[in-house]
Amino acid sequence: IGIVPVGDRFTMGGAVAALACRRFFQFDTVIPSHFGTFPIIDQTADKFVAGLEGSGVRVALPKIGGTITL
Repeated sequence: IGIVPVGDRFTMGGAVAALACRRFFQFDTVIPSHFGTFPIIDQTADKFVAGLEGSGVRVALPKIGGTITL
């Protein structure tokens, strides 16, 4: 399981984070983090999710303030 920052302003953006997950890690499940919390950063993880399509990696995407079960 990986927890990956995807907010773009102060961390990797979604596309680069997806590329890093594909190229350097072998995650079964990945949780995007550090997005949608402040106006200055990306508000969604859409670019990250799109970048991992077809990779076989499960993206566990919690709602802002929500929880997920792994």
